[in-house]
Amino acid sequence: MAQIKSFTFTCEFKEPREMSKLMSSDNNKGWKRLNFPVTDGNSVQFLDLFGMPFTTFKTYIKDGEKSSKEVTVKWEDRFNPSIVDQVVSYCKYVLDLGERQEFITEYDFLVALHDAVLNGKVQGQKLYIRGQIVFQKYNGQVQRRFKPQFISYAKGDNLSFDGEISFVFDSESLDMESGKEKSQVYVDGYVLDYDKDAKKKVFMKETFVLDYSHINELTDADDIDTARRQLKLISSLLKVKKGYHEFGFVVKFLNGSTEQKLTLEDLSDFERDMVDAGITTLEQIQKDRGMRSEYRNEVRLIRPLLSRYSTGVVERDDLTEDDFVVKVADPLADLFANVEITTDEFPF
Repeated sequence: MAQIKSFTFTCEFKEPREMSKLMSSDNNKGWKRLNFPVTDGNSVQFLDLFGMPFTTFKTYIKDGEKSSKEVTVKWEDRFNPSIVDQVVSYCKYVLDLGERQEFITEYDFLVALHDAVLNGKVQGQKLYIRGQIVFQKYNGQVQRRFKPQFISYAKGDNLSFDGEISFVFDSESLDMESGKEKSQVYVDGYVLDYDKDAKKKVFMKETFVLDYSHINELTDADDIDTARRQLKLISSLLKVKKGYHEFGFVVKFLNGSTEQKLTLEDLSDFERDMVDAGITTLEQIQKDRGMRSEYRNEVRLIRPLLSRYSTGVVERDDLTEDDFVVKVADPLADLFANVEITTDEFPF
């Protein structure tokens, strides 16, 4: 099945301290990069746009009602309406801030978005943004890059960083123990994306979080029972006896401080003694000390993506361990290919 890696943000532009750092560029090479910060009121994410001029570039145009074909477009023809109109929707970039603008290169899209910032069109406005997530390896770590393709003004007041992701997992992916103190289950999933070192698409590890801390705040016995059954059912979907399975979830992205009510576990021994003796209450301590703040950078599993996995978990019998091993040529291999090393040469 096709990998699903999309995001939908309803958010606000978070103006950086130095607006000059919003856009970086290299005038000699011609490239431009825009790091566009947005917030949902608690978390901050960065939209990443990069582009540079080419003599020609490839895109896809409509070929009949349900098919498309790849074509080569000259750089100077990228604004030609007869060409733009034929490009399929998933290869277009749309900026709709008062007037609708369509682009077929990421370069022109980021330039237009940067101009919108300089002209004050995004400040103080709620934005609706959707696009694709690109997973890349950098310094040995897997990073998420949010690549927008559609930006408009949002309707309503609710802000959120949502997405849909499918991933592959195996018998070692589900971790029910490490996050018990935080009331969380961790899942090491694998998402498919292009690796420039391997020069092909490979599976990259992303840790997902199934948070059940809300159960601690429930007081009704039926509500607690329902929440626990839901947790058990979702966890069972992620258990694998052998091989590899695939499934998808609606997710929420967190990157910032989250505030939570203090629980008995957060109190000192002295405070718990005071509560046990009836001298004070947990509610009074919560009122006196306020909320507990903790930094989180997580991808939280919210609910199953039933629109794409209506029959349940998919068994991936086509995958083997080799699909998860990135074989990159060793640059020193040829240098030492004919060198014989004996144990006599080691100082031990």
